[in-house]
Amino acid sequence: HAGAALEGLYRRTGCALQSLYHIPKLRWWIEQGPAAVRKAARFVTLKDFVLQRLTGTWAADLSTWSSSGLLDIRRCRWDEEALGLAGVTAEQLPPLASSFSTAGGLTPAAFRACGLPSGLPVLTGASDGALANLGCGTLNPGQVVITVGTSGAIRQWVEEPRLDPAKDVGGNVEEG
Repeated sequence: HAGAALEGLYRRTGCALQSLYHIPKLRWWIEQGPAAVRKAARFVTLKDFVLQRLTGTWAADLSTWSSSGLLDIRRCRWDEEALGLAGVTAEQLPPLASSFSTAGGLTPAAFRACGLPSGLPVLTGASDGALANLGCGTLNPGQVVITVGTSGAIRQWVEEPRLDPAKDVGGNVEEG
């Protein structure tokens, strides 16, 4: 049943099947640009690309990829069903890493480009929202940060991932 499959996908990834997430975007590239997809070594975010240029290492931080729809947010690994729907394999994505891990040292080329010490440890990092909460000092469950700017967000520190019980499997908020 398609509804149960979509609900299972939402429960594992925390992302409903909507156009803003990676599954439909990757599927579109595969269908509309197959020649370009065949040439691609991997699919990455801009942050992953910059990290690789700085350290020579591919790494995908869990906090950034947790909003992709491709990550099992409880097991902290790529979700096989989501990858299948997107038409990609785990090997086509950067290896997953903790946001707190060291991706590597600054390469000599990166040192020449930015003037920071060669070999300087570079952390994998995290999403802007997660780091905004950390920068505001939210270190305990229940603490909340409200960010208002070009976009707005309310983020709360929780011990376990929470899903919206008001969402149906298509990701639409139920009226009520």
